[in-house]
Amino acid sequence: MRRISWAASVAALAVLALTAFAGSAPARRLRVNDQNYEWIWEGAAGRLRMSTAGRTIACNITLKGQFEAASFEKVTTPALARITETVNPGAGECQSMMEERFVALASTPWEVRYESFTGTLPNISSIIVRVIRGGFRLTLGTEVCDYPFETNRYFRATIAVDGAGRLTSITPDVARRIPSTSAGLVCRLEEATFENAGVVLRRETMSRIALSLI
Repeated sequence: MRRISWAASVAALAVLALTAFAGSAPARRLRVNDQNYEWIWEGAAGRLRMSTAGRTIACNITLKGQFEAASFEKVTTPALARITETVNPGAGECQSMMEERFVALASTPWEVRYESFTGTLPNISSIIVRVIRGGFRLTLGTEVCDYPFETNRYFRATIAVDGAGRLTSITPDVARRIPSTSAGLVCRLEEATFENAGVVLRRETMSRIALSLI
C-alpha cells in the first residue's frame, strides 16, 4: 500500500509540474481572424506626412495587404505579411507648400516583418513591424527622389491593439530616417521621415482585425 501511495504521489506531482509549466510557457504564436488588411491614411488630419529637405508633405495613401497565414510565430523572419497593392493620392489629396506630392514605389509586394510587441502576455498593446522592399517617390519641382525601404534602412511602424484585441491604428516611427537613392542635389540634401497615425481595417466590411495568442 505504501509503494502504491508513493507512486501515486509522484505521478500527481509530475502532472502538477507539467500543468504549471504549460501555464507559464509563453505563447509563441499570434493569430488573426482575417488575413486581409488595409493601412489607410486619409483626410485633412489623417494623411501620411513625409518630411525632408525642410518640407513636409501630407498625402492620402492606402496600403493593402495580406498576412502570409492566419497564424504566425513571433519571429523576425520570414515575412509575416505583404503589401500587395498601393493606392496613391488623387488630385487635391496632398497638402504642401509648393504642390509637391509623393506616391508609393510601384514594385510590389512589399515585405512586412515582425519586430517585437509591447504589453505583458497575454495582453498585447501593440505590434511593431518593419517594412522592406517598398518605399515612396517624392516629386520636388523638377527633381524626383526615391526613398526605398531596404533591410538596413527599413520603415518601422507600431500597430496598436485595443483592449478587445483588435488592430486599430498604425503609426510610423518618426525617428527612422530613410535616405534617398536618387542622384539629385535636393534628394541628397536630407533623409526622409514619416509620421501620423493611419487606420487599420477592412474597408470592404468596415471591420477591425482581431489578434489573439495561441
